[in-house]
Amino acid sequence: MIKICKNKTLNQKRVDTFDRQVKTLCDLGYPEAVGIERCEFIPYVSPLRGKFEIGDLIVIPKRFITLHKQMLMTKVNNKAGYAIFNLNLLLDDDVTPRMPYLIRDVDDGAATIGISFKSCVEDFNKQKRFGLSAEEGNALIIHSPEVLNHHFINLLGTNYQYGQNRILCLWLEGGHPCLSCSWFDYGTAEWEANPKVKWGFASCGSRILG
Repeated sequence: MIKICKNKTLNQKRVDTFDRQVKTLCDLGYPEAVGIERCEFIPYVSPLRGKFEIGDLIVIPKRFITLHKQMLMTKVNNKAGYAIFNLNLLLDDDVTPRMPYLIRDVDDGAATIGISFKSCVEDFNKQKRFGLSAEEGNALIIHSPEVLNHHFINLLGTNYQYGQNRILCLWLEGGHPCLSCSWFDYGTAEWEANPKVKWGFASCGSRILG
């Protein structure tokens, strides 16, 4: 009987956490950004409800809402975000789902602070982890905005064709969350020069469709 009660409590917590994330997206204006009503937006994410686990994050792909629009709705310390990069230089990939999905076993980058790009890629390959894409990084900041107050995030999961040795990243510029590009090891070099400025490579263990 006690075990059943614990299961009920856990299940309710999962449902409450999922519903809270959906409410956050709706309150930020995601339905309006897609061009639909809130009641029409819910069916896009509701198939994920039964698979949601504590720690999962709901991700809205850029094909639904552009990264520039997503960043305008992202807030840290009540300051709205923005993106400064060329959308035309984003390379399409078949790695991330094209419908709303979940990311699981998420690391916000804290575990890789000070680690070089090359070492991080090697570690992710060995551990079978995935560097977060731009929209996955945005999902992380939407639901855990305090992360950027601790450290900035490199995003290995989105291919960005801008010369060589460039990746997208999320950081604070004048207190505003900013999605832009930087050199592979810019964050590591900056951290070595000034340990107060921390950068990490955010990742997840899996991506789950509804």
